[in-house]
Amino acid sequence: MDETMTVYLARGLKPGTAQPEDDEIIRKRLVSLSTALRLALKGTIRDSKTISAILWLAWHKSAGKARE
Repeated sequence: MDETMTVYLARGLKPGTAQPEDDEIIRKRLVSLSTALRLALKGTIRDSKTISAILWLAWHKSAGKARE
């Protein structure tokens, strides 16, 4: 795979109207990071970009706690 990916950590977002592409199906569910990590490791979340973002955030959060 040679795809470039950018992941943003957004805070303070407000709800808005989604504008998906015609062929796009978006299912959204607000879960904690620990739940998202468990779902990714269990195989429930199968999108590699989402899994990468979850693992990245979990690693950075745990690395930050290790420094405290």
